[in-house]
Amino acid sequence: MTILIIFLTLVTACRSLYDLFRSRPSALWIGWCAMVWLRFSDANVPTWAAIAYWGIAAAIVTAIGYMLPRKVSESRLGMGYFGVGAIVGAAVGFMALPYGSAGLIVGSVAGLLIAAAAFARTPQGKPVAASLRRYANYVLAKGSYAVVVVVMLAIAIINMTLLIKTLL
Repeated sequence: MTILIIFLTLVTACRSLYDLFRSRPSALWIGWCAMVWLRFSDANVPTWAAIAYWGIAAAIVTAIGYMLPRKVSESRLGMGYFGVGAIVGAAVGFMALPYGSAGLIVGSVAGLLIAAAAFARTPQGKPVAASLRRYANYVLAKGSYAVVVVVMLAIAIINMTLLIKTLL
């Protein structure tokens, strides 16, 4: 049963990452499902409180996504930068603060902001970054999405490695 849970977690995590880079709202809920799969393992991690917290965060980001103009919500501009920045930032944050998810969150946000600054310098980012207010709204809209997905997947992957460790 544990091997099946690990497999399902890996599949849902990969699909969530794919949807993140394609800027699909389903990435939030597929990433959340990766956390839920692990809860049904023998290790009982992550806690129900963590699952509820990240479910609420995913619901808030989904609601914000539905409130955005259609042009912004369907745009994929910069998602490669935002996604990779959040992933690298989460990895660095986890190395700096390995206990709890605070390092993941802070690192992911820092990585996202650095990636957003890099995206603003590209030819695709210059028209979006022409107005600082519009660019800040765009980064917050797409960045919150990337941060929540990446942190949920990082928590799932960290807990999955702990589960694999218990098998060995």
